[in-house]
Amino acid sequence: MIVFDSKIEEALNSGLALQVIIADSDGFVLDNGGYVFDPDQLVALFLSTQRQMQEGAVRFDFGQISEFSFCLTGTELTVACRRVFWPDGGCVVVVVVPEGAAHNIIIADVIRAFGKYVEDQRAALRNS
Repeated sequence: MIVFDSKIEEALNSGLALQVIIADSDGFVLDNGGYVFDPDQLVALFLSTQRQMQEGAVRFDFGQISEFSFCLTGTELTVACRRVFWPDGGCVVVVVVPEGAAHNIIIADVIRAFGKYVEDQRAALRNS
């Protein structure tokens, strides 16, 4: 996953990303503290990694969700990425799962967990 890690780091360092949540097949793993990918940057990220992919598919404009997934060459792993929009911002969820795993279900679980985490943080701020 080093290829994708470097792309995320590049996006964060250049200011293109504000929030990245990374998860594996066990669910919520990492929130880096608040950066959001622009959907156009997701496309650029996807295209720039295509040489390392066995296959790739891009899907956009599903209501308020932008997403893509791909398999990395020489691995049995799928990387799925979904941009989720909320009224006050949003997040990007990157899920790394074994090929053939139901990453949509995992992403949905991660989004719910992160939504609860954000709400808990707001509640803590209101109560302090």
